[in-house]
Amino acid sequence: MVKKAPKQAKGANSAPTADASSVLDRAKKTVASLEEAFDTVRQQRGVTSGAPTDEEQDLLRAALVFAAAGLDSALKPIFDARNQIIHELDIDLTRSNRGRRSRQKAKVLEDANRLISIGEALVSEVTERLGGA
Repeated sequence: MVKKAPKQAKGANSAPTADASSVLDRAKKTVASLEEAFDTVRQQRGVTSGAPTDEEQDLLRAALVFAAAGLDSALKPIFDARNQIIHELDIDLTRSNRGRRSRQKAKVLEDANRLISIGEALVSEVTERLGGA
């Protein structure tokens, strides 16, 4: 079963955070629906263990694709900013003087810390699933 995401801190409902939460919530519901479909197909086939069929594996693959798409969509604003900084030297080409984009310290550090937290959670989960290896 898909784990519930931790509750957001008060004040965390800024527009980008709310949008990201909404996207991830929809992805989570889609994954749960695909998991339910997988379980239903296996139940109708009369099996509770053993290797899944190709079609059953396709349901699992679809769940992974939707989860990854949800994460990608939720993190897109952060990666867009990263790409502007790295690939465009943070220059705003739409401005007449081509000045650099102004970025607020709090927002940049919030995004940086969010990425680090996601990375730490990912590493922790993989380590746990591999039995602490």
